[in-house]
Amino acid sequence: MVLAQFEELTMSETETILEFYEKVEQITNKAMSLGHPIEELLIVQKILRDLPPRFQNLNQIRLSKLVGKLKTYEMELNMEENDAKKKECFTSGSARVFTKRLKKSSPIDDEMTLFMNKFRRILKDKGRETRRNGGPSHEIRY
Repeated sequence: MVLAQFEELTMSETETILEFYEKVEQITNKAMSLGHPIEELLIVQKILRDLPPRFQNLNQIRLSKLVGKLKTYEMELNMEENDAKKKECFTSGSARVFTKRLKKSSPIDDEMTLFMNKFRRILKDKGRETRRNGGPSHEIRY
């Protein structure tokens, strides 16, 4: 029943992110208390999938804002890579170095992938719309 509530939950146009997240958090906490935890990746996907149109209108995002978000994401990736390098350990009696690297993608990687896929889809749709309307516009909107 709790998993059904999770799947059926949607964000209304007037609801704030915080209000929606609180609902999601209530359901996920209830699921965990019943012994059926919901993976963080599924929660991230649910939130991204159910954002109302006012959040999905990525063609209005400013280029500087997009680049800023991507730079932040890149810095986080670099920090994770540096942390992995710091976890190098030496085998006893040997000079060989083994680096521990995680092969699994992190939730932020998955979230960014979803974001980029949506952004590419919007750009592709915008390109089709531009071609139908008689060529490229001189004004660039992001």
